[in-house]
Amino acid sequence: MRVQLATSTEELDRLKDAWLRIQACDSDCTVYTDFNFLRSWWIACEGDSSLSLYIVYASFSGKVIAIAPFIRVAQRRLMTVRWNELRFMGIGDSFTVMVDSTVVDCSRAFKLIFNFLEDQSDTWECIFLNNIGSHTKLAHYLRGSEKFAVAFRYATECPYVTFIDGVQDYVVDLHRLAKVRRYWKRARQELDAEFHVNTHHEADFVEQMMGLHRREQAHLRTKGHKTRRSLFDDAHVAQFVRQVYLSDGRVMTFAICQAGSGKLLGYYTCYVHGHVIHFWNQAYDPDYEVYRMGQMLALSVFEFLRESQFTGEFDFGSGAYSWKYRLARKSRPMFRLELWRKESRSKEQAIRVLTRLGVNYDITPKSFLRRLSGSIRQCQSDGEDP
Repeated sequence: MRVQLATSTEELDRLKDAWLRIQACDSDCTVYTDFNFLRSWWIACEGDSSLSLYIVYASFSGKVIAIAPFIRVAQRRLMTVRWNELRFMGIGDSFTVMVDSTVVDCSRAFKLIFNFLEDQSDTWECIFLNNIGSHTKLAHYLRGSEKFAVAFRYATECPYVTFIDGVQDYVVDLHRLAKVRRYWKRARQELDAEFHVNTHHEADFVEQMMGLHRREQAHLRTKGHKTRRSLFDDAHVAQFVRQVYLSDGRVMTFAICQAGSGKLLGYYTCYVHGHVIHFWNQAYDPDYEVYRMGQMLALSVFEFLRESQFTGEFDFGSGAYSWKYRLARKSRPMFRLELWRKESRSKEQAIRVLTRLGVNYDITPKSFLRRLSGSIRQCQSDGEDP
């Protein structure tokens, strides 16, 4: 078998037919590894000079049989600590290396690809592959590898609910249900609120969604969640969302709007892939926080799925947030692979120290010192050991 590297948009497009064929036969693939989804993401982000395509693929007798959809990211901390990191392409909650198991054993394909990465280690310093489901063939390979098992660690969980003919896999808390119905009654009376299911998205609605998410995150920062940021603050992500939401029929958004004006009060937005609805993002209007829009949405979404006699899975996405466990009784462990070259261990240690100090993005050394001194003063005023 032959392993090659694709680094241009033209090479990505030449892989389209093989990619679509492999994703159709690999049960571990989700919407987040879909060719059209990831190509849209790359076209939106192509202008970002810190990103470059790094797609590794294996061929047998001239037929592509495995694809690792990676991206190389030029990372930086404190303007001086720099390294190149391999990650999965795109934005999502579940990733994998795709293999056509009808042609080749998955473990053999994974071994070839990771051996190739080691041979190319002068082009990267860290491999950081996040959101790998514990149930996937890739996770099984990495956990069973003497070389990679130590770097393959638990990251978070992915709660989900299974439906059969609209009936979910657990008994609903009737007390909470009655309470949320009262929220809905109040919202209908005072706000003229109504529930909508959108599978066709207009440009104005998409802009409302992104604006609402920015407002919600800004509101949460005022309540002490200092690290909260809207992913739509990134111009590349915003462009990607516009492109996908206006052209991809697999997007489904559950929304609460004011009747007449159409003002968006809250939303759950999801991607549909086969029999799985992948929850991706949500937000509510901070001006109406007392109405508990999140709980109202959850109730309405589940009622919609029941009335539709939905059979499949509602996947709440990666992240062990407490509100998800009030709605789901099952979850999948999610793992990540973080592997550094031996020559880059000093950078790894420096980055870990900076991360513990809360420096998770690039700032100037002067800003860092100002931030650190402020934290020390706060500890001293609270009587704590800084």
